[in-house]
Amino acid sequence: MSLALREHAEEVKAIAADVVKHTFIANTDRWARVTQGEAYLYLGQPAAAILAYCEALKSDWKPRELDSIKRQAVWAARLMNDPGSEKELEALFDGGGLCLR
Repeated sequence: MSLALREHAEEVKAIAADVVKHTFIANTDRWARVTQGEAYLYLGQPAAAILAYCEALKSDWKPRELDSIKRQAVWAARLMNDPGSEKELEALFDGGGLCLR
């Protein structure tokens, strides 16, 4: 919410950096890569975000989980005013994106 209001962008980046560190500790959790993907978007590292989401998509997900992951990823890209990443994420989750599997 803070980022949406553009009031605390640097604080959000600091939190995102901490999130990335913590998710590497919990890397056996299938949600870790999803969380990293979103954090990388907030850090302004869209290539790392796409890679994290590609890795996450290798897990088995229920349709509602995939929908939730996609919505959150696209929303984060919009908050960062990154239409290129938004488009790439849409394609990725709709099956048209390229991931090296």
